[in-house]
Amino acid sequence: MGLPSVYRENGIVPSALITVFSGLLTLFCLNMLFEAARMQKVDRYVDLIDKCFGKRIATAFSIVMLIYIFGVIVSYEILIA
Repeated sequence: MGLPSVYRENGIVPSALITVFSGLLTLFCLNMLFEAARMQKVDRYVDLIDKCFGKRIATAFSIVMLIYIFGVIVSYEILIA
């Protein structure tokens, strides 16, 4: 819903450049996460958070992710209703 309006408002070339830049930035960030997980010898994101920031932050992150996923499910249900 948002991406077509960005292309309409900004034009094809600037919007395509922004999309490519966003993709490259995402790739860079994911690569950093993979490297950090490899260095810490963990397989899950929450384990990486636990190793880097401690148990309390890992628990808080898990709760925030649970609330986020619940919100996504509710939004999807509202959208298809």
